[in-house]
Amino acid sequence: MTFRYDLPDIDNAYALADWLEVMILRSRKPQIARAQLVDAFVAKLGSSSQELDVPVAMLFKEIARRRRIAGTGYPLWIDGSVIKFDHQSDCSFYVFLLLLSLDGPMRRERRFKEIDEIFDKVVCEAVEEYFGPGTSTLRFGWPPSDGRPNTFPVALDWLSTRIGVPVGSGMPAPATKDGGLDVVAWKPFEDHRSGFAMVLVQCTVQSDWFPKAADLLDDVWRGRLDMGRSPLTSLAVPFVIPKNFAKWDDLRRMVHLIFDRLRLAQMLAKRDPTSFAKMVSWNKKEISKFSI
Repeated sequence: MTFRYDLPDIDNAYALADWLEVMILRSRKPQIARAQLVDAFVAKLGSSSQELDVPVAMLFKEIARRRRIAGTGYPLWIDGSVIKFDHQSDCSFYVFLLLLSLDGPMRRERRFKEIDEIFDKVVCEAVEEYFGPGTSTLRFGWPPSDGRPNTFPVALDWLSTRIGVPVGSGMPAPATKDGGLDVVAWKPFEDHRSGFAMVLVQCTVQSDWFPKAADLLDDVWRGRLDMGRSPLTSLAVPFVIPKNFAKWDDLRRMVHLIFDRLRLAQMLAKRDPTSFAKMVSWNKKEISKFSI
């Protein structure tokens, strides 16, 4: 069964860019000229080419912005009046993040269990790249993977042993699943002593993602793990957060680090997706379900 992905609001450059990315990925067209886009929009909308000048210009600007931020981690680039598909780079990570963010088959069918663990591990890759060599990452999210115990207090013991900090003096409820913590990253020193950088990451694919930034409370987590000073906190989402997002100032005060699709793609541009065979396979199956 295919999913009809209709043309979005022509004045929404972010949604229009997502639509174009899916269209090119689905058709595997090597390029599309500005004039071709205008003709296609005229046919779909019944608008005049003059009425489309501004929306198309904003679309080109958004595609260029995404390429500037994500570099070769983004599959499209602008060459004059032509949008081209970059066949030289493997953009599997970006394609995955794009598909997660769309109101498409996965979201409509609520198949989140297929992608939760993969998304968390993709975020691990991006965070590791951000903090550089010597960084360790671990998935702690629910449902458990990679040997993480099911019971939360036991899982805290497991986590503290791997990070190298003691369990805190707090008494979390046994029914707690992950306490809002999906990914943890730390960068220790060779002396094996505490007092090193650590970041706790909340990963979410929920459409209403903004409130999730409040899920990680550093004071609560210092009661669960004795990290000394409060750790860095972070929110990772597969969506492109608009440049003019009205709540950005609030968001940056709720968490230390924000990873949206473009920031993740920037960090993942140099990472090898070879070990993410399940993700690559999922991408191919999912993109085939779209009809434009």
